[in-house]
Amino acid sequence: MNTRDVDFTPEQTRMLERVRVQQGFTSLHAAAEWLVKENLRRKMGGGRGSRRALRLIVGGKSR
Repeated sequence: MNTRDVDFTPEQTRMLERVRVQQGFTSLHAAAEWLVKENLRRKMGGGRGSRRALRLIVGGKSR
Protein backbone atom coordinates (compact mmCIF):
# COMPACT_ATOMS: atom_id res chain seq x y z
CA MET A 1 0.00 0.00 0.00
CA ASN A 2 1.22 3.49 -0.79
CA THR A 3 1.73 5.87 2.09
CA ARG A 4 2.43 9.56 2.28
CA ASP A 5 3.76 11.70 5.09
CA VAL A 6 1.27 14.36 6.08
CA ASP A 7 2.00 17.40 8.21
CA PHE A 8 -0.83 18.47 10.50
CA THR A 9 -1.43 21.92 11.92
CA PRO A 10 -1.53 22.20 15.72
CA GLU A 11 -5.35 22.46 15.54
CA GLN A 12 -5.59 19.32 13.39
CA THR A 13 -3.25 17.49 15.76
CA ARG A 14 -5.47 18.34 18.74
CA MET A 15 -8.57 17.15 16.88
CA LEU A 16 -6.86 13.91 15.79
CA GLU A 17 -5.70 13.32 19.38
CA ARG A 18 -9.32 13.59 20.57
CA VAL A 19 -10.44 11.12 17.88
CA ARG A 20 -7.53 8.79 18.72
CA VAL A 21 -8.56 8.64 22.38
CA GLN A 22 -12.31 8.34 21.66
CA GLN A 23 -11.86 5.53 19.14
CA GLY A 24 -9.01 3.76 20.98
CA PHE A 25 -6.39 4.10 18.23
CA THR A 26 -2.69 3.90 19.00
CA SER A 27 -1.57 6.62 16.57
CA LEU A 28 -2.68 9.88 14.98
CA HIS A 29 -2.16 8.24 11.59
CA ALA A 30 -4.74 5.58 12.45
CA ALA A 31 -7.20 8.26 13.60
CA ALA A 32 -6.71 10.24 10.38
CA GLU A 33 -7.17 7.12 8.24
CA TRP A 34 -10.37 6.23 10.11
CA LEU A 35 -11.75 9.75 9.61
CA VAL A 36 -11.08 9.62 5.86
CA LYS A 37 -12.69 6.19 5.49
CA GLU A 38 -15.67 7.17 7.64
CA ASN A 39 -16.20 10.28 5.54
CA LEU A 40 -16.08 8.22 2.33
CA ARG A 41 -18.57 5.69 3.74
CA ARG A 42 -21.00 8.46 4.64
CA LYS A 43 -20.70 10.17 1.27
CA MET A 44 -21.25 6.85 -0.50
CA GLY A 45 -24.45 6.23 1.46
CA GLY A 46 -22.79 3.90 3.94
CA GLY A 47 -24.83 1.31 5.69
CA ARG A 48 -27.35 0.79 2.90
CA GLY A 49 -27.00 -2.22 0.66
CA SER A 50 -23.83 -4.22 0.41
CA ARG A 51 -20.56 -2.70 1.53
CA ARG A 52 -18.22 -2.24 -1.36
CA ALA A 53 -14.46 -2.37 -0.94
CA LEU A 54 -12.56 0.77 -1.86
CA ARG A 55 -9.71 -0.10 -4.18
CA LEU A 56 -6.88 2.00 -5.54
CA ILE A 57 -7.03 2.31 -9.32
CA VAL A 58 -3.70 2.83 -11.06
CA GLY A 59 -3.39 3.14 -14.83
CA GLY A 60 -6.98 2.09 -15.42
CA LYS A 61 -6.66 -1.26 -13.61
CA SER A 62 -7.75 -1.97 -10.06
CA ARG A 63 -5.20 -3.36 -7.67
